[in-house]
Amino acid sequence: MTGRSASSPLPVRNALAELRDVGCRLVAGQVGLTPVLVTVGIPTFRRGEMLAQAVRSVLAQDFDRPFEIVVTDNDPHSTGAEALLEAVPELRDRAFRYYVNAANVGGCHNVNRGIELARAPWVTILHDDDLLEPGFLSASFAELDADPSIDGLVGIKGIIDERAAPPPAMARPSAAVRARKLLRRGLDGVLYRGGSSRRIGVRKLFWGPLMGNIVGFVFRKSSAEALGGFDPREEPASDLWFYIRFAQRFHLRQLRTRVATCRLAVNDSLKPATIRAMFTQQRALHQTLADGPVPDWWRHLSPYLIARSRVELQDYWGVDIPADEIGRTLGMRLPGNRPYLIWPAKFLLRGF
Repeated sequence: MTGRSASSPLPVRNALAELRDVGCRLVAGQVGLTPVLVTVGIPTFRRGEMLAQAVRSVLAQDFDRPFEIVVTDNDPHSTGAEALLEAVPELRDRAFRYYVNAANVGGCHNVNRGIELARAPWVTILHDDDLLEPGFLSASFAELDADPSIDGLVGIKGIIDERAAPPPAMARPSAAVRARKLLRRGLDGVLYRGGSSRRIGVRKLFWGPLMGNIVGFVFRKSSAEALGGFDPREEPASDLWFYIRFAQRFHLRQLRTRVATCRLAVNDSLKPATIRAMFTQQRALHQTLADGPVPDWWRHLSPYLIARSRVELQDYWGVDIPADEIGRTLGMRLPGNRPYLIWPAKFLLRGF
């Protein structure tokens, strides 16, 4: 791996440009002339009922400034716009557009499509199976108005586990899990230093998906364009890679407010093949960051972080991939779970 200086940003690939070869058509709504402050982009694919719930959570915002909803459908033969307008008829009176891609461009590029079509200077992405809290936009823009230097702001997310048989750690949290949650609440007071938000740098993101996926993330459209959007080659960790590039070039903050709820169900993200790809991306991310933005010796922490991720996937998501299998995939020996090593190191190196 070639060396880079600590100040050298990660390279950017213009994934947004790749959408030029695949068109889309507007099937409902219209391009308005009234300026809007923020675009809520909702990428969707054959989840009509969930999409309607997601849209309702946007319409329920206690926000008195203009915003628009842009749905991008990845099914070229979709009739989802008709079903959505029937389920949520009030959309007809709102700033709303529904586009259908000429071909299935993949999940990552469907997110990029929403960025491309946004009319507003600010953009936020809501997956069709997730929900926004009513105060998401008002809390976010109160912070953005207070500090105009902020380029991206992401809030805290909750989880709804809708699986028929969730793992015991999710269905009945152990005393240790409850204790960690209480510890985390106390730690938040230190991390945020009594404020409503905190700045997030690359070093924090070395330790994992600190802010989860991109739901509840408001960012400048110009910033996303400068980064080339989300790179499909980095799936299923494209959100984390995007956060890292964003933190390197722009002012990224985390809001100390719950702003969204993510559904956990049986889907592609929990398939073993997806999980293996996630570990591969996690390893690549550690190696890349240790080659520049973070101290070189941090690369030796990588096996322990991956081992910890494996245990968390087993405990909370119910996905059990043997350690030796992950080791063979990554070309390394995976150590045992060492939470007593990871937690102190993470605290001392400001990884929380």
